[in-house]
Amino acid sequence: MPGSSIYVNREELVPFLDLIETAMQRWFELSDVVIAAHQRHVTLDEIFFAEDNCYNHGPLISPAMIRDMLLPYYKELLLRVKARQIDRSRHLHLQIDTDGDCRPLIAFYIGEIGMDAMSPFEVASGCDVVEIARQHPRLCLRGGIDKRVLAAGPAAIDDMVERIFPVMRERGGYIPMCDHGVSAEVSFANYLHYRRRCVELGE
Repeated sequence: MPGSSIYVNREELVPFLDLIETAMQRWFELSDVVIAAHQRHVTLDEIFFAEDNCYNHGPLISPAMIRDMLLPYYKELLLRVKARQIDRSRHLHLQIDTDGDCRPLIAFYIGEIGMDAMSPFEVASGCDVVEIARQHPRLCLRGGIDKRVLAAGPAAIDDMVERIFPVMRERGGYIPMCDHGVSAEVSFANYLHYRRRCVELGE
């Protein structure tokens, strides 16, 4: 409806708030125990939150709700992980992965929890890695390769990568990757062509 919010209204979630809190608490406890076991042996380089908090028109819940319901657990987990690092001088990178239109949350996550990287920048939802790279010059981007174009053939693939790669190569901080799983419509020949162009334009 025109003028309506793209977010789920908090009032609609009231009956489920206890369930959400319990789920987040269990997520935190399990994540903390598993990561702690690994940290007895290694220093971590990255924490990857496979969040999937957006859909094709934007975030599923508002930044205020994310701040209220998710960030306390994210922040506590990050604090604990950093405190356990064997080599505490090494930067712990934080990457958030969400399909859909993540653009409204990029600055929010950078400011709230120091997000370093994001993926996969779904093109069908309006995400353009070249434009996002210009807006957020310190953000590492992973994704932005349109799965629909990979299915369209070599000419379309060339147009796409020749627009993206020169800009991102000069900028740095970019890992080319399909903006979701590579679909069955993408032929093996098309995918090999795409990978060859990645090598050519990345050299």
